[in-house]
Amino acid sequence: MKLGIVTLGGYWNYGNRLQNLALKHVLETKFGCECVTVKHWQHSEERNYKQRLKKIILFIKNRSEFIAKSERTRNFKKFSSIYLNEQKKISDLEGVIVGSDQVWNPTWLSLKQFQYFMLKNFQNVKKISYAASIGINSMPEGYEKILRQELPNFKAVSVRENSASELVDQIVGIKPQVVLDPTMLLTSEEWKNLLDLDIKHKQTVFKYVLGQNSQNLDDFIDELATAKGLEILEYHSLDKDSIGIYSNNPIQFVEDIASASVVVTDSFHAAVFSIIFGVPFVIADRIDSIKMSSRIDTLLDSAGISARRFSEIENQDAVFNVDFSHVETNLKDKKNKSLEFLRSNLSMASV
Repeated sequence: MKLGIVTLGGYWNYGNRLQNLALKHVLETKFGCECVTVKHWQHSEERNYKQRLKKIILFIKNRSEFIAKSERTRNFKKFSSIYLNEQKKISDLEGVIVGSDQVWNPTWLSLKQFQYFMLKNFQNVKKISYAASIGINSMPEGYEKILRQELPNFKAVSVRENSASELVDQIVGIKPQVVLDPTMLLTSEEWKNLLDLDIKHKQTVFKYVLGQNSQNLDDFIDELATAKGLEILEYHSLDKDSIGIYSNNPIQFVEDIASASVVVTDSFHAAVFSIIFGVPFVIADRIDSIKMSSRIDTLLDSAGISARRFSEIENQDAVFNVDFSHVETNLKDKKNKSLEFLRSNLSMASV
């Protein structure tokens, strides 16, 4: 069966590239599908003259930042060319799967773009959503209208968080199944083999905070690193001490999480890989944007892990006090149900 995967594009987002790979890998190895990642407007780094102008201005004002961002884009493109089979012009698709990641989050999608991720442009094919995420707890009316119009055309619908299932049910009257993010369908050993990871335990704090974080969090990380003799590895920073890390590719991202002593992040996928590799982690709430904590809540609940938010950490020792012993058992049933969702709706034989 030839399938197209429609997901968020762009050559800068670690979680997006990795969930894209995971879904493609599962569909190919467990269900024998032929998979193509569908390229769209987000895969162009210079989508319009404004973006090209921004790059020119950046080159003039801050050459080191320009070089780091350009190198990151090249590394992500190389990763994508090796692992994701990205194509723009595709024929003979038998089905299209939209997901995972926040493909239905109206915060950063225009109405026309939202229609695209509701697969309006794909006709006469089987339409499925896998672990589609909305990320927020409400949807503007225009987006609700599109959801009501397009979702009944899907053969099957699944989402990534409980709040998204409830919201879709409220708007459309269809209750989607909540499934695991595709990155969680692979074991740590499968990830090691897939990416040929070289994991060596390091005395590091892996810091990956995408939103604005509080000064209290920064102070806590500095004090923790000093007290425990850890080096801070900051992944989302263009400061002179971290700019060399900024261009790392998705494989290095996973390696550095798996090798770290502790992870501090507000990223869903950084938390996922912390859980997969059993690395203690702390969740930092974003303070500069719309809260998107529902996906983290569902993740922690699924894994059976509690008290991981920074506001719940009482002292430095509590950072490392994470019980991973029941995670595999807690996730086993959810993983089986997630795979069964794909199997039954692809009309394939049982795995």
